[in-house]
Amino acid sequence: MKVITTLLVICLIPLVCKATISQPRLPPDTVISGNPPIPKNQGVEVWAIEAVSTRLSFTRKCGAPTARPTCNCTDGSQFRHPYFVALCSDGTENTFCACPDGSSYP
Repeated sequence: MKVITTLLVICLIPLVCKATISQPRLPPDTVISGNPPIPKNQGVEVWAIEAVSTRLSFTRKCGAPTARPTCNCTDGSQFRHPYFVALCSDGTENTFCACPDGSSYP
């Protein structure tokens, strides 16, 4: 059990350090057009967990942890899904997300 806890801490520390207090870090190629996504949930600890879970989800649905789906918003904004649970900049859910191969996500 101690080994699992140690490994979890080692894996999460870099992710937590990348998040700022008010907003998680967006990869530079996130915004395709329009406004950037905002986090659905608040808190550095939550974003660290979401960073792991979104990568696992991208792997399962899109084939790789770096295969970020493209999402569309009602205001016309388009973004590559960040490594946290995201909403459109106006606080609404995205209208559609697709993996790089075109398959629907999630």
